[in-house]
Amino acid sequence: GGGKGGGGKSGGGKGGGGKGAGLVAPSQLSGGGDVLPDAGPPDAGLPALLLHAAVSLVSCCALLVVLLGGAATDDPMARLRRGLMTLVAVLALEGIAHLAVPQPHISVAVVVAASVVLTINPLPGRDGVPGLHMGTAPLLCVGWLWAVGILSLADLERSLYGTPSLRPYHLVVMFLGSVYLCTALERSGFLHTAATRVVSHFGRSPWGLFWALGCFSACLTVLIPDDIVTMTLTPITIRMCQLLALPEVPFLFSQFFAGNIWAVTLVTGNPTNVLLAEDLGDTFVSFAARMGVPGVAAGLVSFALMYITNRTKVDVRADPTGREAGLE
Repeated sequence: GGGKGGGGKSGGGKGGGGKGAGLVAPSQLSGGGDVLPDAGPPDAGLPALLLHAAVSLVSCCALLVVLLGGAATDDPMARLRRGLMTLVAVLALEGIAHLAVPQPHISVAVVVAASVVLTINPLPGRDGVPGLHMGTAPLLCVGWLWAVGILSLADLERSLYGTPSLRPYHLVVMFLGSVYLCTALERSGFLHTAATRVVSHFGRSPWGLFWALGCFSACLTVLIPDDIVTMTLTPITIRMCQLLALPEVPFLFSQFFAGNIWAVTLVTGNPTNVLLAEDLGDTFVSFAARMGVPGVAAGLVSFALMYITNRTKVDVRADPTGREAGLE
């Protein structure tokens, strides 16, 4: 107050800008003069950003070449060692780039790409040595994100426990329970028996089998998650089509479409439904009241579309030479 010269007083300083001991940047001042938290490291500039992106791109390409370029006859342990060394090199290079030019979004993209590649092209382990696959690669990448400071312990805890309206571990428990249920159904012979009954009743008519598979998948998916239904019924569908010399693709699409679309009807049909129900505060009954009519309408429309798109593909048989001929 009562400043002298061009800029008044600032702390102990006088004159044009005052002395630096008490200076506070304008961006750090709020209405009452309070100092705001640091906004983070300064912008490194476009050249540094491009350099970081180039290093990340080269490391990801190297990982792809090493994982996808090896011969199928290579020793599994040799492929695992090569893949592990490449992954370590990629994470080390990305760590150096992140420390030099912090760009968290690029670093996260790199580890996500590495996890996806190792999920699609896993490297199995042997003799008690764990491999690199969907169960290990994401954990390693998350650990790396924590080690370089992109994720904090609070972030990791929040990702597991969520918020009062959204609990991710509820989804995991539901999915594991559904997997156990479907495994028990398969081991008990229920699915095989059900598939045999479907063939015996509808196998004389390809269209009958087509609609039976669609309805069977739709009924199952409103009770258990559609992913489990699809994974369980796919091998059975393929086997039935092989036994009846029918093309597999239309019947698989019948199962896929029905399983995914009818899953919106009840909260148990899809893991996403569980997240939405928790966030909206819905119970099983209230979710069914909210989504029952839209789910049934969408399911019926999907049946009509399946007929339109497959009307020339279902009523055919494949002969041993691979040609298809119309049924008499």
